[in-house]
Amino acid sequence: MTMRLRTLPALLACCAFMAAVPAGAQIIQFEELPDADPAQTETFDGYDPGLVTERQPQYGAAEPAATSPQAPAEVLLPLRAMHPEIGDQTRYTLRGVVDEADFVMFLPAAPGATTLMLSTLSTINVLPERSRLDVLVNGKLVGTASPENFDAFRRADIPLPEGALHAGRNLVTLRAEHTHRVFCGPDADFGLWTSVALDRSGIMLDEGEFDTDALGFLSAVAAGAARAQPISVHGSGDSQLLEFAMPIIARIEDSFGGVPPEIRFDGYYSTSTGLPELARVTTLPEGISLDGGYQIRRGGDGAIVLLVEHDGYEAAGESLLAAIPEGSIEQAPPRLTPGKQVSFESMGLENIRGEGRYIRRGVTFRLPPDWLLLASQKARMRLLYRYDTGLPEGSLMLVKVNGTTVRLLPLDLPEVAGQVLPVLPVDFGAALLNPGLNRIDFEALIPGDPPDSACEPRSNPAFEISNRTTVYVPDSPAMSLPGIERVMANLEPSGITMTDTARARLPEGLLPQIAALYDREGSDEDNDAVRPGFGLTIATPRDISLLEGTLANDQLAAMRIVLTAPAATAPVEEEEPDAWEQVEANGWLKAVLNPDRLLRLPREIGTGVEALWRGEAPPLEEWLAKREGEAVLLQPDPDAPAQAWLILGAQADPQRIVETLAKARWSIDGPRGQVSLYSQELGWQNWISPQRRLVLHEKLSLKNLRAVAGNFASSQPWSFIAIIMAFTLCSAIVGMIIAVLARRRN
Repeated sequence: MTMRLRTLPALLACCAFMAAVPAGAQIIQFEELPDADPAQTETFDGYDPGLVTERQPQYGAAEPAATSPQAPAEVLLPLRAMHPEIGDQTRYTLRGVVDEADFVMFLPAAPGATTLMLSTLSTINVLPERSRLDVLVNGKLVGTASPENFDAFRRADIPLPEGALHAGRNLVTLRAEHTHRVFCGPDADFGLWTSVALDRSGIMLDEGEFDTDALGFLSAVAAGAARAQPISVHGSGDSQLLEFAMPIIARIEDSFGGVPPEIRFDGYYSTSTGLPELARVTTLPEGISLDGGYQIRRGGDGAIVLLVEHDGYEAAGESLLAAIPEGSIEQAPPRLTPGKQVSFESMGLENIRGEGRYIRRGVTFRLPPDWLLLASQKARMRLLYRYDTGLPEGSLMLVKVNGTTVRLLPLDLPEVAGQVLPVLPVDFGAALLNPGLNRIDFEALIPGDPPDSACEPRSNPAFEISNRTTVYVPDSPAMSLPGIERVMANLEPSGITMTDTARARLPEGLLPQIAALYDREGSDEDNDAVRPGFGLTIATPRDISLLEGTLANDQLAAMRIVLTAPAATAPVEEEEPDAWEQVEANGWLKAVLNPDRLLRLPREIGTGVEALWRGEAPPLEEWLAKREGEAVLLQPDPDAPAQAWLILGAQADPQRIVETLAKARWSIDGPRGQVSLYSQELGWQNWISPQRRLVLHEKLSLKNLRAVAGNFASSQPWSFIAIIMAFTLCSAIVGMIIAVLARRRN
């Protein structure tokens, strides 16, 4: 294995430190321009900045956009979002009346007393006198900024005392509290936001403070990746060794979570026209040796360079991993054990406080990958909650399980407001839950009182869910249904490959970048439940002809059309006619005897019977015909459910696809089913085959017979009906034979 293989450890280590995807980006900081021309100031793309106000005491002048490729003497160590927004890792938007988000800064050393720069832009709807932006560093409140910038990003300086920051990973939490200047109510909440320019927010350090050690190298890598620079690996350029480097990079990156940074493989003498690199990896040719197999030096351009000899990559990787502070691994969502009452507190959660007028707070948890209940079994949540006094009439809260409302609760009963209510059992179908990630949401709507003026401040949250609330999910036999989500849950880096066409057309570092998402060593995910043999092939539309299987063969042309369309569009939904319109004018009898309706009746009956047989999902060809996308993730062969293909169309942005796959690790809105189509406007749209085959992963016994039969009957009702009818027919035949024989004897 040549150069690249050995550079992996370093790369991954870098990635690792992005305990969250590199959402920020380090940029050049210029002297502030007090009289900057508005034409030179940057506004937030996609938003109308609105009016300019006179009140700007806390902030400097509007910041000019960075255009020079020269590196500054000082380096900005920017904020990086733990869970970045898809499509732009240099911006993060806090929305609604109350919102908060976590960010990461990785430092080479404790800086002592310093200043945290925070660059923000808010909508003109925000009333700054009654709004605020609290800043917490490592769990402690260090300052507050006012969301008062409406025409351009401007910077607030938050003084940090000595000891607030330490070497390594630091957690910065931003909590926004907005008040609408004109309206009050759920609709007004959607018009409130403050955007943070992550590539302009952080602390400044001199370049010389990046020591030539593992911690300094990792800090430089984190800062470079946060300013949207790929991790550069200089070597021989032998792309055939990419798959060998992939597992090592993945192992280091996965321990930190977030979105893996881009990886770029360069030759020894390649140059870059952008900002100078802060860190890079260089693999040495065979015959050149270093003490210990690696060294960290400062390059002529000021970059921290990890030099690795041809067989020194293991030692370099161990050194980088040793520099990672304990406790900096991002934790997966908590695990819920079926068959037991599990409290929110035991899952590590605090009380859930709902503040604002449109409120959505929730709990994400995991069920075992082989858990499956499809029949009528019930799960139960024992809800312990209270709501504030004085809430307007019509206030209500919806309890949702994976997006489906299971209970509606009033929040406007004055006789019980302000006190802890008795435990409320909330039963819901266990079939609403999925193996893997699930989410319970508490969604409240509080009307404005009055709706046409700014909301009066409230000292208490609108509602509060106690962490003593428990959830009971019934146990199930070890069963599964095939699906993309199951492939991704069991995927390992060694199972990810690229077609030759994809290698030639897609970025070279895409393979190890995606592989980094699916290495579970060092994480607290369900490692013991991962089953071997699952694979993912990364391809392009030119590779569609390589797909094998009945699903692929029947839809090759449709998939080509979907991926080669000029732009993604929303699915076309047919409007259903209002049944009452036919009755109002002419009476019910004429509506029933309508000739057009009678002519459609046979087809409607046939369609209904077909739907009963194949389920609610439309045929795949019909489903694809209404959609266009940039990438498709599918299982081409029902007989090989462990294999999936990711096909990136010409319009696809590989980095955006990586970001969406990373988000699926902490969000329920990921790819599922047999075909999942991605577009920027709609995200992942999923098609689930009605003919999936149930798989039982344990022996059939009297204990699990009922649950197994229920799952089988729910997933394949017509097959179950056919079996029951066959048994009935056999029983009838046997009964007739017995009756005939008995009559002959008489």
